[in-house]
Amino acid sequence: MKKTIFMLVFFALLGFSLKAQNQSNLVFAATHINYGNIDKGGDPVKKFSFVNKGKEKLFITDAKGSCGCTVANFPKEVIMPGEKGEIEVRYDTTRIGKFSKNVTVTASDGSQQMLTIEGEVREKEG
Repeated sequence: MKKTIFMLVFFALLGFSLKAQNQSNLVFAATHINYGNIDKGGDPVKKFSFVNKGKEKLFITDAKGSCGCTVANFPKEVIMPGEKGEIEVRYDTTRIGKFSKNVTVTASDGSQQMLTIEGEVREKEG
């Protein structure tokens, strides 16, 4: 019985520790942006702003779109504590129809965060 309780406590603490390690100090103002209805060939760029809320410097190691139609441009410089920045996400607005795409952002602290864009590209009228 004591062994079972010990194991339960051990795994609960391990799970809490792993969850805490995956939390990033890179905090986004929003993680979801809706383009709404846009014309074919319309403005393909949206920006996700963030701040380093931690006490250590960070940098973004990768920001990868869920497909080739979604490309992220991210700062390559070190992000100091309290410093702000932006990740620019570009969607291929030549593709007609509804879309919902993700960008996975990986930071130097090992954390990952998911950014989402969605909307609908429509044929230009007139």
